[in-house]
Order: sequence, then C-alpha cells, then structure tokens
Amino acid sequence: MEFKKIKSGSFRELIVDRECRILFMRHGRHNNNLIPESERRRLRRQGRQLAKAGVNIAHAISSPLDRAIASVIETKAGLGSAKMTETDEFLLDLSSQDPEFVKRIKEEAKKADMNISLYLFDKAQKDGKTNDLLFQRGIEGATTLKAAASQFQGKTVLVASHSTARMEQTIFYLTNPEATQLGPIEYIIEMGQMVEIILDCKNSKVIELNYIESPE
Repeated sequence: MEFKKIKSGSFRELIVDRECRILFMRHGRHNNNLIPESERRRLRRQGRQLAKAGVNIAHAISSPLDRAIASVIETKAGLGSAKMTETDEFLLDLSSQDPEFVKRIKEEAKKADMNISLYLFDKAQKDGKTNDLLFQRGIEGATTLKAAASQFQGKTVLVASHSTARMEQTIFYLTNPEATQLGPIEYIIEMGQMVEIILDCKNSKVIELNYIESPE
C-alpha cells in the first residue's frame, strides 16, 4: 500500500459546493487513555506539517474518550486552529461500550496467538453475530462523516476515532455502500495515522481515499 506524504501540493483544492475533505485520524499512542508528552509532540508536528501543506480545519469531531480528544487538541495546536471540538458517540471504541465482548476477544486472540485486530476481523468473516456488530459500527461512523460532509461543503474536517472496532468498518461501508455485511479488511490503521477521505457532499460517495504517512 502506498502512503500519501504530508507536503506542499499534497492536498488539492476542493470543489466548494460539492466536496468535503475528512481527515479521519486514529488517536495517538497512549498509556491507559493518557497521551504521553512524546506523542503529543508528534501530533503537534503532524499538525504543523498539515498547516505548511496548506490544510485549514473548519471543524473537529472526536470520540468522547480522552485519548481521542487529546489527539485532536494537539493536532489542532500544530495547525494553529482554535476551532471547537465536537464529540460524537458514533466514534467511540468498542471496549468502552461492550467491555465483556472485548475481554473475550482478547482471550480468544491470545489463545490463537494472533493480533487482536486481525483476529477480530477474521472472526467477523466466520461468525455472523460478530460481523453484524462490526458492520453496524461502520454504519454509525459513516453516518457521522456523511453529516459532517453535508454541513461543511468545500471545507476540511478533522475527525478522531478508534481503530479495529470503528474506523476500518466505517471506511469499508463508505466505499461499499450497497454492502449488507462486512467484507475483508486489508489494512489496520496505526495509532496517530490519518486517512484522507474526500466525500461528495450531495450523495456521500467517496471521491478519493488516501492513507497518510505519519511523521516519526
């Protein structure tokens, strides 16, 4: 997979009355939901790079969890943006909503000697209930992104959420709007990484999808 570098000219101008750019970001690295200073510096650096590349944020939306909100705040600090951050429960992670399920999946993944993310997506292809759960979370996440695109036409919106049980399914549903179940997931988004999604503000179709290379 190729990654888009954050540099001058990387982010094209949007069609004002048709397109919205969503910078869909996974929260940064954390310790028990707290972002350490080293990661805060990296997120601010990523924000500064975006600013130098000509990106301006019109609005920010985050999962209500501290690690996501802090990631947005630090990225906005680097961007020089003082825009308000809205929180949305459709961006929450699964462990905060169904901790017993996550605990069980972690135990099963450990027994199978697999990464929990890979195990969960593999399980979703074999187990209907797991697939339904993850697919519904993708629909929820997509609902938030579509609403943002409709409201902020011709602008860029920063959205922070969680991997494994939210972001990958959201992207899957946006790119496969006729799907009725979750298909295979090819890439797990890294902590602090962004995905650029340019949506059609009128019909919510994905016009462009780019995975962005994170700064070290």
